[in-house]
Amino acid sequence: MFGRGGRADPHHRGDEKRARIAATSHHLPADGAQGQEPAHSGLLRGTLSSYRPVASEIRYASYSSAAKAPEGYDCADVRGTTLVARHAHFEAVRTALRSGTLYDYAAHHEEGRSLSGRGIAYAVPLPNGERVVVRHNRHGGFFAPLTGDRFLPPTRAPYELATSLRLTAYGVPTPEIVGYAVYRAGPLFRRSDVASREVRDGTDLATILTTSDAGERRAALGAAAGLIGLLSACGARHHDLNVKNVLLERATAPSGALLLTAHVLDVDRVEFGRPGDSRITEGNLDRFMRSARKWRELHDARVEEADLVRVAASVRRFVSSRPSGEFRASTRS
Repeated sequence: MFGRGGRADPHHRGDEKRARIAATSHHLPADGAQGQEPAHSGLLRGTLSSYRPVASEIRYASYSSAAKAPEGYDCADVRGTTLVARHAHFEAVRTALRSGTLYDYAAHHEEGRSLSGRGIAYAVPLPNGERVVVRHNRHGGFFAPLTGDRFLPPTRAPYELATSLRLTAYGVPTPEIVGYAVYRAGPLFRRSDVASREVRDGTDLATILTTSDAGERRAALGAAAGLIGLLSACGARHHDLNVKNVLLERATAPSGALLLTAHVLDVDRVEFGRPGDSRITEGNLDRFMRSARKWRELHDARVEEADLVRVAASVRRFVSSRPSGEFRASTRS
């Protein structure tokens, strides 16, 4: 799932600014700080340590068909298209459908901005001004040339929405899905578009690892480790947890420090298992580290093996510290 912001090049900051870089859930010590642990050693402490999920506050709909929507979302048939969208933005999304499809609306919008990822996505404003990223769902892998963008109903879109809500309930940052549309593609198949809220001022981890200074790279890896820790602790196995699917959102603390929040993208590739299962943790780490090494080899990403070792150690430490049974989301209809 895309939620990427529009900046391709991170800001470059001076020495004093770099020394104050921090991640959202933890503050990394400045280079050369005395009497403190290495940068990644405490990256999952503080706010994450005291986190308690609120999964029980969210009810999930049955997704046996695309025509059912979770609480807070509306559903309607719009000229043969199944539309599901947040109540506050439903009319705006329905208006966008007048262009034919949500993807057509985004691709031809005068303010549209193309984003690379699993296919081309577009960052655009909806008619009500809400900024979203619209992606057209496509198959990947071996069968992609054969199946293309056609899926058996209800397509991946309802599952992606359900997964996004479940992750959010667990406290895992991921761009909110504003809505999706499912279109008929003959008697058997369907096509779908998904619109997620745009994360403004966001840059993916791959870009940061290839273009940013050492301080920001260290902070970004720390935030990414926090994200992987939360995913693994709640039993979420992301089968495509690559460095392009970790989106870093920037903010500035009152002290002037840079805050980074890591969001997970493409959550239709997430499957849930037993919270804290070491196989899930190792699967997530293996996929992430393979991607980081690939970007180092092919794109000169500046990430060392020692960085990845520290990330892995921090993730494992965090997951092992979570109480048994902490993550128990309600999946009742």
